[in-house]
Amino acid sequence: MKILNKRVTQRFASFYEKIVAQIGEPTFCLTQTPGRGECRFVDETCVMSLRTDLSKSSFEDHIAHELTHALQRKEGWPRVVSRYPDNSPIVELGIMSVSIVLDLNADDRLNAWGFDSRWIMDEQYRNLKKAVLSKNIPSTGTLEWCKGVMMYAYASLTQPAKRWNKLRKLIIRRAPHIESKGEELASILRENGWSNPEQALTSLIAIRKSIGLSSNQIGIIDGKTGRRL
Repeated sequence: MKILNKRVTQRFASFYEKIVAQIGEPTFCLTQTPGRGECRFVDETCVMSLRTDLSKSSFEDHIAHELTHALQRKEGWPRVVSRYPDNSPIVELGIMSVSIVLDLNADDRLNAWGFDSRWIMDEQYRNLKKAVLSKNIPSTGTLEWCKGVMMYAYASLTQPAKRWNKLRKLIIRRAPHIESKGEELASILRENGWSNPEQALTSLIAIRKSIGLSSNQIGIIDGKTGRRL
């Protein structure tokens, strides 16, 4: 079996068949955003934009990650909508907030299924460290600050403890305003959870409020009922 002209292992092919039986056959294409994959639905067809700059094993983990997001969509997990243009900062924050919640659940599932997410953790660590060491630390309330806060929250819940403690000390020293709000978001996620669509919905509503967005700016769709919150 090949995906984007890359041959996958029989183990992955078996996993793929089980997921596709639930979500339907996806369409694959190359990502237009370097370093970032995407899963979206066009009508009822799942379209996956994939990275090809990964090793064979990481490429399979990457596809498995996007397939898990497709499965979440079928299961009725929440998503975000907005009246603002797709390239607006508000929409970007909405997408990032739902991504970290769904990614936490996807990480847990993929680990249980035997996939390896360490390459994601390594990229995340490098990106957050690079941002903190930048000469231009973002000011509170800016788009880049919000991004840093969300990256912090996600990393604090997923990075190995020893490595995270070292990075957190650096963040406290260079960007305490990111650390304080990041800890607030991490606490929201721990308290409300991400194990099922209902927990994810509660977490997203609380995160939206915490970063200062309103339901008029970013609507959260209950994937079970279709209701906008």
